[in-house]
This record gives sequence, C-alpha cells and structure tokens, in this order.
Amino acid sequence: MSPSPPTIKDTSLTLSAPPTSQYSTSTPAPSPSLTTNSYSSPPPPPSAAPPPSRNITFRNLRSVDPQHLSDLLSSTLPLDSNLSSPDDQLNHLNSTLLASLNSLAPLKRKNVTFKTSSPWFTPALRKLKQTGRQLERLTMKSSLTVHHDSYKLHLTTYRDALNAAKCAYLSTIFIDPSRNPRTLFSTVNKLLKPHADTLSSSTSTCSSFLQFFSDKITAMNLSLSAACDTQTSPPTSTATLPPSISLDLPSPPPHGILSQFTLVTPPEILQLISSSKPTTCSLDPLPTPLLKSCLPVLCPYIVNLFNSSLSQGTVPSAFKTAAVTPILKKPGLDPSSLSNYRPISNLPFLSKTIECIISKHLHRHLQKMTFLNPFSLDFVLTTAQKRPSSKSSMTSSPLLTPVPSTSSSSLT
Repeated sequence: MSPSPPTIKDTSLTLSAPPTSQYSTSTPAPSPSLTTNSYSSPPPPPSAAPPPSRNITFRNLRSVDPQHLSDLLSSTLPLDSNLSSPDDQLNHLNSTLLASLNSLAPLKRKNVTFKTSSPWFTPALRKLKQTGRQLERLTMKSSLTVHHDSYKLHLTTYRDALNAAKCAYLSTIFIDPSRNPRTLFSTVNKLLKPHADTLSSSTSTCSSFLQFFSDKITAMNLSLSAACDTQTSPPTSTATLPPSISLDLPSPPPHGILSQFTLVTPPEILQLISSSKPTTCSLDPLPTPLLKSCLPVLCPYIVNLFNSSLSQGTVPSAFKTAAVTPILKKPGLDPSSLSNYRPISNLPFLSKTIECIISKHLHRHLQKMTFLNPFSLDFVLTTAQKRPSSKSSMTSSPLLTPVPSTSSSSLT
C-alpha cells in the first residue's frame, strides 16, 4: 500500500476592505510542510481635494434690452406731486428701478467652482503635469528604483519649465510698453508685498467692524465740536489753548453768505452723468451702465429729486449709507486688531453725483467771493473738476455723518 501524498493547504491572499478604508491581508495558518509569507498591499494614493465651491447670486444683465427697460420705466414712473420729501422720492425711485430690474433679470442662485489657472500655465506645462501624474502612479504601483528615479527627474524638468514660463510671462509685462500701467503696478505689488491675511467673514465680524468704525467717527465729531466750542467760548487762559487754533477769525461779509443752492437743469444732469465713470455700488438698485442707457427717461425724475434736496437743504438718508470694506493699512499688520484696518466706503452712484453738484456750487461761490487762496488755486481747481466715483474714504465725505434732517439752507 503506497503512502498518501502530503496535504497542501490553500495559501491564496484574501483582501478585505473594512470600513476604515485600509486594506488588510489575511492568510490561513501555515502548514508544517509549506512556509508562507505575509504581503500588504500599497496604500491607495491620496485623493485630490475637490475645488472649493460657492453659492452665488447673479443676474443675467446681458439679456436686458435697454429700450425695453426704458419703456417699462416710463410707464411705471409717473411724476407724483404728492412726494415732496427727498427721502420719499428716492425710495419711490429705488423701488421702481429694482422692481423693473427684477422683472427683466431676476436673481438666480448657482453653485459654482472657482478653478482658475495661472496666466503663464501653458498647454505644454499641462501636458508635463499629466505625465508627472502618470509617473507618480507608476512609482507607487511598482516600487521600482528606476521608476522612482524617472519620477524625480521629471519633477526637476517640470519645475524648470514652470519657472521659465513664469519668467517669460512677467518679462512680457515689464518690457511691453503697450501694457496697461495698472496691470504693471498690480503685478509688482503682488511680487513685492506679502499676502495679507484677513479675518474670516461672519456676522459677528461685520458687527464688530461696524461698531468700531461708528465709535471712531463719533470720537472725531466730538473732538471737532470741542474745538469749535473752544473757539467760541471766551478764553480763561491762553496757555491752555492749542497753538494751532486762532481766536481772531474774521466774520464773513453779509453778501458772502451762501443762503441757497442753484437748482440744476436737465442738460446739466445729462452732461454730468454721461461723462462720469460707470462704477456701480452694491446699494444701487440699477447698475450704472443700465442707468446711463435709460438716462433720457430717468433724467426728469433725477432732476426733480436733486432740486428737492437742494431747495430743502437735506440729503436723503439712503445717500448717507455706504457699503464699507475694511482693508489693512499696511501689509504685515496683525489682522486680528481692528485698529489696523481703514474703511473704504462705496457710495451709491446718485449720492456721488449730487455731491459733485454741491462741490461745484461751493467752488463757484468761493471763486466769486474771492475766498480762495491764490497759492492753492490750482489744487482746488483740479479737485473740483474730478468726476464722481463710487469709491471714497469713509471719513472724507460729509454725507456719511448722521445729522438730523432740518429745513435750513445748509445741507445735512
């Protein structure tokens, strides 16, 4: 009787994927007649993080026909004589403009992914990047030295090609004289100035900035009021007065007082708005390019609003509201300290327009009364001829100070 052959157990590897996504191997107990080895599969390559997405709100303004919008506004904007207050007139105008825009270009929401490549990232670099990904996967799969060396050599080649493409792109910006100077200086600032970290946007952060800037403006107004009270009150001791404040101020002549503003005319409004920059504020009910395209229809209502404001000596409350963006005063400052930020206010377009009108009236009156300093006349003329823009410093505009409305001849 022949002896039975030795028994050989199955030594195949069994792969199981537990919930932790880590691959594990299991082998049966080794037989005395066969030696088995444990093998572990290589970890999977880390998956690339998905590009950040954001839910945005937008309007399809290209679908708006200016002629259709003008016809809609002419039928929904009758001149209402019952609205005598500038605030009521402005609220009626803004609500009508917003309703007309919503009917032609309603707000839409969409999840978008912001994935933009650098301007110097050419198709050749994209091909090199794809080749590098292939070599990386091959190296992790085979674990051979020859594949690893090829991958390292390709990384060096790709890095050199990337630097050469970036240098060629920047050299074109610096050398080409036909380039926009704004692009040149923006590129230089990005290269020389470090990236400034900012605070995360949230409701509490916005409330903190609002309270900080409001307290700052209140403190400035109190300091100005204290200086005026020091000038009008009789001095108790000349040593306590600041040296920059003079008490011997000449009183203006009676004929030099500006008692009222001159009302504007439709041609003046047409010329001023047509020559202004089409800057738009987030508080504007209608984008400025559309407003300028419908200007022949809107001009009578804008003239009526401005003349009502100039005759009553008040500015609508909506014109005193600005969208404020805080920016760091200098690169490298602590972004967590609110005192390191300065506010940039974005005013409505019509607010800057009426501010430009008042500035021209004041300059005309000062020039007529010969109150201007001849040594600074060139600077005053240059400043008075500036076109209205929606951006300004928060503390440089008198329209941002919340003063109660009065019926006096001076604007509040």
